[in-house]
Amino acid sequence: MSGSYRPEENPGGLDEELARLQSQVELSWPEEKRLLLSLGLTERMTVVELGGGPGFVTDKLLELVPSGAVHVVERDPGMCLLAESRLGARARVHRSSVLDTGLPDARFDLALARFVFQHLEEPLLAAREALRVLRPGGRLVVSELDAGLWGVAEPSLPELEPIHRKAERLQLQRGGNRFIGRHLVRLLHSAGFTGVRLDVIAYHSDALGLEAFRRQLDPERLRPALEAGLISPAELEQVRAGYRRFYDTPSASILMLGFVAHGLRPID
Repeated sequence: MSGSYRPEENPGGLDEELARLQSQVELSWPEEKRLLLSLGLTERMTVVELGGGPGFVTDKLLELVPSGAVHVVERDPGMCLLAESRLGARARVHRSSVLDTGLPDARFDLALARFVFQHLEEPLLAAREALRVLRPGGRLVVSELDAGLWGVAEPSLPELEPIHRKAERLQLQRGGNRFIGRHLVRLLHSAGFTGVRLDVIAYHSDALGLEAFRRQLDPERLRPALEAGLISPAELEQVRAGYRRFYDTPSASILMLGFVAHGLRPID
């Protein structure tokens, strides 16, 4: 990862951040897997994962391409070490930026960027780099969020939305964009992809359980915004109290949305 992503800022430390990343994969991967297979991913393909972090998604990709190959591009040295340790010889880890991977032209059948573009100051450059390393007819898949369309919680907590909007400024200040979901189609078109589409995937607590969402919605993730002066201690406590009320409600439920844009490198 790079840009606005700072794994060391998780209040619970790196171990808690890794646990959050893994739980994030488990939340949405069944729907992402279904979509990848529907887009033609086969077991013999060569795949590059852009911004692969510690390799949790890589594990899933390896299951889908047992006769192919998976390469991981990751800039953070610590994440690279974690990925190399868990993946061993099953995947090739490249310590480089998603903006300049150093990989050869026209090498891959599919490129996957999952929750990466939101952290980049220049995601268009990453999309163009993906275009370069894909074979003609190869596909880029970008899985992202949009903070303005994140989903629905019942009971709703509208009083917390202004606090979250304040906290989201921290990622913006660092060059990221938590509203990138709505821009993905235009971005892929601008990078030169054809056949661009946007799919929406949904995952619900009625199927996965509320506990599966807890790490993603942990109010303590707002602590860096507190330390940056974007929200007050009283506002952070208001968020904590709101989520306590939410989880104490027997009928509580969460529906979360993800946005997956995909397009093809033109065939010359």
